Order: sequence, then structure tokens, then C-alpha cells
Amino acid sequence: MAHSPENSLTKIQELSIGAEARIFIGFPIHSNLKAELEKSHLWKEALITKNPGELIEIFFNEKRYVGVYAKGSYLTLKQIDEETEKIINRIQELCPKVHLDQETVAILSQVFLS
Repeated sequence: MAHSPENSLTKIQELSIGAEARIFIGFPIHSNLKAELEKSHLWKEALITKNPGELIEIFFNEKRYVGVYAKGSYLTLKQIDEETEKIINRIQELCPKVHLDQETVAILSQVFLS
């Protein structure tokens, strides 16, 4: 099968049953990251203000994650890599002692019913 741009795209779409599929990009919150986030006044402020594009915390399959919901209808691998780099940089701003360079990024698909 020939490789085409369509095969390398992840589509975020609205489902016909009044539901929306969204992609979350982020990192699991391990004990060290949790402790550092809890110390960060910038993180607490971000949770309260909920600015668009700011990191959020979600609960998925009995685990907590920090990251963002992807924007747009399609995501290329390059866009996922760029978004991951932004997330790492923002976490470094919030928690300078945390290093996520060796951590595995989580890409989660979620369906929201309306």
C-alpha cells in the first residue's frame, strides 16, 4: 500500500450521534511531577484561569495526565511533535526541577457526548 498524506493524518471529527472525538497530548503525572506541580503557583493559577491553550489536567483510565487537547481537524506527526515540545517547555516553566526528556508522551483519543 502506498503511503499518502491521508494515511499519516489523525482526524478529529464530530460524530453523528451528538458526540465529539478529541485528541489529548500530554504526560502521565508521576509522583515527582505531581509534587512539583503542587508547589507551583503558576500551575495553580493556570488551573483557575483556564486560558485556551494552557496546560490542563485530565483523568483517563484511572490515571492523571497533564497536557492539552489538540486543535484543528487533522494532526500530522510533525504537529504532534511540535505540540509535545510546547508541552515539555511549559512544564519546565512551571516546574524547573522536572525533566520529561526521557518520558513517553501519551496520545489519548476521547469521545465526548453532548
